[in-house]
Parts: sequence; structure tokens; C-alpha cells
Amino acid sequence: MERENLLLGPPQCLCCGFCCVSKKLSLPSGDIKPAGSKCPHLEEARIQNGSWQLAGCKIYNERPNCCKIYHFGPGPCFQGLVQWENMKPEAELPQKVKEVKEVLES
Repeated sequence: MERENLLLGPPQCLCCGFCCVSKKLSLPSGDIKPAGSKCPHLEEARIQNGSWQLAGCKIYNERPNCCKIYHFGPGPCFQGLVQWENMKPEAELPQKVKEVKEVLES
């Protein structure tokens, strides 16, 4: 992965869940999830048996349309990288996160 591609091309999803917290969305139940609150369908990143389990959606196949068409961008995705950094992991970071960090640090 090259720095120019990372910064100019479509970002790689870091599976951090930041977008599931940062945006306002209509849930399948009809409820509105306000921006800044955790989506109830977010399975948060966590360490399990000594390795990372990436964040994901519990209702991925039935997720709202706004989630299906969400376009990653430097703002949310770089916030996600900061989120990974702030977790101070006791396990090695996931490979995709390490790759993005290496590119940014070069």
C-alpha cells in the first residue's frame, strides 16, 4: 500500500466501528440513532483469546440503506485509526490497521 493511494484513493475500512457511532441513522426498527451514540447493532472491536476481533454489524445483511451506501473518508477513517491507537492494545493490532499506520508513518 502506497501513501499516495492511501491518502488519495478510497480509504480502507479499519473495522473500528467509528462510523457506527459518529453518524445519525434510521434503524430498521424505525428509531433514530443520534450522531455520537453507539448503534445498538455494533459489535465492538475487542480482544478475544489474545487476538483482535474487528468491529462489525450484528445485522449486516439487513443494515439500513444509509450504512450500505456509506462512503469511507479520510475524516472518519483517520478518527478510527486514532481510536485503535487509544485502545492501547495488549494484543498486536490487526494487520490492516498496522498497514495503514506504516504507510502514514513513512
